[in-house]
Amino acid sequence: MSAVWKVLLADQAELDLMEITIWTVEKFGDRQADDYAETISLAIEALHDGPELTRRHHTKLRYCDSFMTALI
Repeated sequence: MSAVWKVLLADQAELDLMEITIWTVEKFGDRQADDYAETISLAIEALHDGPELTRRHHTKLRYCDSFMTALI
């Protein structure tokens, strides 16, 4: 049975994500901000698999090979 991690964001992390989204809207528009926010959310959700985190998540996380490398 694989371990499952409970992933909680600190208040500062929540604030950072909101600020990243606002900045992205201002610089690149709503669509890019939505895509980026979805990618970050999927990466955070993927962490729930804990040590079982594998490349299968890359099918969901279409934009972020380097981001996933940073998370692993």
